[in-house]
Amino acid sequence: MIHDLRHIRAYLALARAGSFTRAATELHMSQPTLTVQIQQLEAAVGVKLFDRSKRHVALTQAGRDLLVPLERILIDVEAIATSTEELLEHRRGLVTVAALPSVAAGLLPRAIRTLSESSPGITVRVYDGVASTVAAMVKAGQVDFGISSQTYGDRELTSHVLLMDRLCAVVATTHPLARKRSMTLHELAKHPLILMVKDSSSRQIVDLA
Repeated sequence: MIHDLRHIRAYLALARAGSFTRAATELHMSQPTLTVQIQQLEAAVGVKLFDRSKRHVALTQAGRDLLVPLERILIDVEAIATSTEELLEHRRGLVTVAALPSVAAGLLPRAIRTLSESSPGITVRVYDGVASTVAAMVKAGQVDFGISSQTYGDRELTSHVLLMDRLCAVVATTHPLARKRSMTLHELAKHPLILMVKDSSSRQIVDLA
């Protein structure tokens, strides 16, 4: 069994160079060290990989049979190592966000554009929903985080205030409240209202009043 990628690199370098001297130079190691690594690899796979002469080194049939598979192994492992490094350095990856529809349509596009400019390898996937849906998706682990109204009394979630928003009442110019510059929810609740669905955060604020 092959336990060390250095043996594969040594084998591939020697196969390309056809010379222990040139392969050792390419790998920045001494020729005796390269010889030992090739011997260890041959012992691990149980076959002779190279025919050696004073002037030239050539692959045996077994060595030729292993060339493509071992090249593929090295390429795959190096690709995995590169991907892991990029993930650790936050250069690649997937971020999932659940957000209120107003946030998903209004604030997130600009934030995502800024992120893509600084980290083009990061993909952002956005799910929009009312406050209860956002909270449920975060608690279920379906998204990395949510942007919603503040979650009062939910011990399963930790929240941080990002911004403050205002609720506005929209009335006809002939409405009794039309000339008021501001009003309380108690005043507003005395009139017939058209509201969002019960699960929405703005509806919950009005209902609590």
